[in-house]
Amino acid sequence: MKFPWRRRSNHELDEEIQAHLRMAATDRVERGVPSRDASDAARRELGNVSLVKETTREQWGWVWLEQIAQDVRYGARSLAKSPSFTWIAVLTLALGIGANTLVFSMAYRVLLQPLPYPSPERLVTLWESSAKENVLQGQASAANFYDWQAQNEAFSSMTGYTGWRFNLTGTPEPENILGALVTPEFFTTLGVRPAQGRTFLPNEDQAGKDDVVVVSDKLWARIFGAATPLAGQKIVLNRSVCTVVGVMPSSFAFPSPATEIWTPLSLSEADRQNRDGRWLSVIGRLKPEISQDKAFDNMRLIASRLESSYPKSDRGWSVRIVTLHDSLIGDSRTTLFVMQGAVGLLLLIACVNVAGLLMVRATGRSSEIAVRRAIGAGRGRVIRQLLTESALLTVIGALLGVLLADWGMHAAQSLGSDALPGLQSLTINGPVIAFTSLLSFVTIAVFGFVPAIRASSVDLYESLRPGRKGGNAGAGSRRNRDLLVAAQVGLAFGLLCSAGLLAKSFLRLTDVNPGFRVQNSLSMQISLPRSKYKTSQQQAAFFADVLDRIDQTPGVLAAGGVSDLPLLGNQMTFKILLRDEEKLSAPALPNAGVRWVTPGYFKAVGMTLRAGREFEAKDSASAPLVVAVSVSAARRFWPNQDPIGKQLRLEEDSRWFSVAGVVDDIKQLALDSDEGAAVYFLYSQKSEDWLNWMSIVVHTRGNPADLGPTIRSRIWSLDKDQPVTAVVTFDKYLADSVSLPRLRAIVMGSFSVLALSMAVVGILGMISYSVGRRTHEIGIRMALGARPGEVLLQFMWEGARSTVFGLALGVVAALMMSGLTRSLLFGVSALDPLTYAEVALVSFVASLAACYIPARRATRVDPIVALRYE
Repeated sequence: MKFPWRRRSNHELDEEIQAHLRMAATDRVERGVPSRDASDAARRELGNVSLVKETTREQWGWVWLEQIAQDVRYGARSLAKSPSFTWIAVLTLALGIGANTLVFSMAYRVLLQPLPYPSPERLVTLWESSAKENVLQGQASAANFYDWQAQNEAFSSMTGYTGWRFNLTGTPEPENILGALVTPEFFTTLGVRPAQGRTFLPNEDQAGKDDVVVVSDKLWARIFGAATPLAGQKIVLNRSVCTVVGVMPSSFAFPSPATEIWTPLSLSEADRQNRDGRWLSVIGRLKPEISQDKAFDNMRLIASRLESSYPKSDRGWSVRIVTLHDSLIGDSRTTLFVMQGAVGLLLLIACVNVAGLLMVRATGRSSEIAVRRAIGAGRGRVIRQLLTESALLTVIGALLGVLLADWGMHAAQSLGSDALPGLQSLTINGPVIAFTSLLSFVTIAVFGFVPAIRASSVDLYESLRPGRKGGNAGAGSRRNRDLLVAAQVGLAFGLLCSAGLLAKSFLRLTDVNPGFRVQNSLSMQISLPRSKYKTSQQQAAFFADVLDRIDQTPGVLAAGGVSDLPLLGNQMTFKILLRDEEKLSAPALPNAGVRWVTPGYFKAVGMTLRAGREFEAKDSASAPLVVAVSVSAARRFWPNQDPIGKQLRLEEDSRWFSVAGVVDDIKQLALDSDEGAAVYFLYSQKSEDWLNWMSIVVHTRGNPADLGPTIRSRIWSLDKDQPVTAVVTFDKYLADSVSLPRLRAIVMGSFSVLALSMAVVGILGMISYSVGRRTHEIGIRMALGARPGEVLLQFMWEGARSTVFGLALGVVAALMMSGLTRSLLFGVSALDPLTYAEVALVSFVASLAACYIPARRATRVDPIVALRYE
């Protein structure tokens, strides 16, 4: 690289030196010195012209820029001469930097990126909590929410909301849309404005004024077209005509990315006074001068006041305040910390690996470096040159790493679905690029500085000695090699242990019996519009007709319905009264998960009957009232008694139901949690008109997904405007329920395999270097009678010794990481000795295999060839 100003300056410098020489020669000629002798004397007086030029150039301000350009050119040529070393080093760094970039992009999106609302740090979620009920973060009752809203002094605004599904008709195909019922303050509390129109007015939560909706930009574009003006457009929700008053911007997605519509939460006076049903999520915006601690004190005072005023419903209940950001993150923080620690270890292994390769390479370049030092290059200049080569490796590795991270984002999205919040919106943005750049500088410092320091401190005499061609590796060099090998093995072992524990935990989780059939099962959800199906009798009759038509479909073995499907985290919990304990006070009543089912549900889902009988078609609304209970409910409610014939009822329902059967416990919430007591009521015997939805479960002879369109058409033959949503196989539900553990196991497993591979490559390179440096020694030993097996064992022992030391360090690293992984494990201890032993065996065998290849090559050294160079 030639700088234009440098050429001009060099030309001016040449002219100045020549002018000086001419003036000096002329002066001597005038004093009587012959012309030729005068020129020679002038040159001798000036000295080395090249040195004078170089000294002068060093005074120019831009010389450092030229030296950097020289270092870059020289470094590029040097790396190009060693393509194998260059690509191994670049790929190693790319894997380390790429993995860190990928995990940081996840961590930034989930943990660091602020919520897209004004002053997001002042947004908090308010939960009801009860130590007695074992509820840490529970939703609030409507009555308590309205009291919080009226009595608090800490919040400038407070809103309540709940997710809800709506039937959208009047379109080419009916849809069931995820939306939210919100109080009028919802958008004001979050601080968002619509892209078109307005949000809700304060009085639009009153009956008769609540026929207004706000929609997402996606729904607006799908129904009317993105360019259509608002102009009082109307849609039909649950058979009611509603006016669209606002369209939200594309960036708004709350409470879920899938939410497409918001309607006012309009409650009757009785519902507003209900303190028993806790179903409302609450968000508050803190006043500017109020801290979270002060807000908590204020809310705790209100909760105490409500507890005194309403002991039946609020005794033992308090308030918990959590930032909205932390509420949305959930349990993802620990997962991301573990993954970030894993990729940190992976990058450290990569740095150690490349540092070892650089030290090996620098030893081979000792003569070159010695020559540069001998002809005047300072040690600082040599260090800078070597660091420039390291920087070139890192820059190339970082660019390749960003490409690998981008590929990894797509792979993680396909593996994890919505396992982590925001996973589907990962991008390589400014903060991620800044992190990668900073990481690259740190990487240069970690793996490049020490090798550069060591390489620059060469022994000039030894390095330039005639006939020298390598020499033996000294004790210090061997110690450095052993430490690098041990460090790589130890770090890889720690990472492998964590990955092994997570993989074993995932396998234990997938081996859990959910208590129902997963194979050949299809489910779909139907929510009936209350305006058309007003009563429980109408709702039950519709679903009975639907199930009858599905049962007649070829390929269907059984069909049934349930209010809440298992593995979706849904469970309605109610207080249960037992006939033998009618006098218990409300706070002492036991809780149970409650579900409403049709007679064919247990057969369709494959639940096992333990006692009594299943529901039958004769169990109609006019028949004797019956229920089925789970094994856990039977043991809890009637220990050491026969539950068949026992009676119970819901606190809200005065009717008594007799136990007709006992069924197995199932995993209703998740595979890693037991649901406890459960009670199954017949949908046909319900009295709750609000229970207008049902999930249909179909057991099929063949592939269940093939029957989806047929079953959907059967339902539409009854009601062409009835949406059918979430047509999903149970296999898919099961896979989604373990998506986060699966993502953790796959990502950590991939990182650990990379770490072990890097360690093996590092060991292979170190032992190969040792064999190459000690060729002369091996030749002498074999010339004196050493057998190949002895030489093989010597190098294998050296590798094994470093490996064992590394495994000891790895145990310490694994124990340090166990504190993070402990909360993520299921069915396996964080200190599981079998996992540690298995990982140690795999690491030891892999390390010995890496040692064997160069050690085997050492046994094939020809003594004559090895000694000839002397």
